[in-house]
Amino acid sequence: MVKIIKRIALDLNKSKVYGWEGWKSALVIASMIEGIKLNLDFPAVDVVRNNKGIYELLFGGSLRDYENYGGHHRTISHYIESATLQCNLWNGHVVMPDNKKRFGSIEDIVLTDYKNMQKLKRSLSYLPLDVSERFCEDNGLDSEYYLAQ
Repeated sequence: MVKIIKRIALDLNKSKVYGWEGWKSALVIASMIEGIKLNLDFPAVDVVRNNKGIYELLFGGSLRDYENYGGHHRTISHYIESATLQCNLWNGHVVMPDNKKRFGSIEDIVLTDYKNMQKLKRSLSYLPLDVSERFCEDNGLDSEYYLAQ
């Protein structure tokens, strides 16, 4: 049985983190970086530590909190900003389903111009309104759509 051991603050300059996705939305990450610069709190990322000392994003562990499942965007944005990442450290190991494969280090995930609208809307909702409006304007986004409740 897998369960949370403790909450940890992970220094991404000293620790390696692996994920299972090969690309992520650069806009979602940029919006999260805005939040990091404002010292906003982010939901903790669920991880396990393998026998080589590498942290792995927990596949399936966050099903208790589907909105915050995975953690790739949060991890990458904190890595880019050299910010400490809050994590829930779980015991056990990662069991990947057949249709997924371990990609590798979050450092190697490709940032794309894909607009993940749902995640971008959710990410912008955490920012102060004036910051969200400026972000939309700076990135050519329809603020009426992305900032609608």
